[in-house]
Amino acid sequence: MAIWSKIPSPKYAMPLKNGYKENQYFVMTNFSLIDYNAGKKYTDYGIDRYDEANKILKNSKKMDIKTAFSILEKVKQTGEWNTDFSMVYSKNEKTVYYCYKSKFKEIMEYKF
Repeated sequence: MAIWSKIPSPKYAMPLKNGYKENQYFVMTNFSLIDYNAGKKYTDYGIDRYDEANKILKNSKKMDIKTAFSILEKVKQTGEWNTDFSMVYSKNEKTVYYCYKSKFKEIMEYKF
């Protein structure tokens, strides 16, 4: 799962548009969001994590890199299929922040 975030700043005040609504973030997952947004009933593994991440984001007062990784840590996958890679993209900073193996204290970055 990944969160693509538009971190608010005066220079980039326009919200993201995802085709359905304006938002400050996108949540990526490993099932079809087109089908999900069209009302398809999902019982696939991961839907609970996707719904929880969106619920937390919807109720968040602020959005920054630390908050995004906190959410990813809360919805990480454990058990047989552990979360191996998590990332947050900041459009304003043109940077991808990421970590491996749920090591949320060891954030790396790639600048474009």
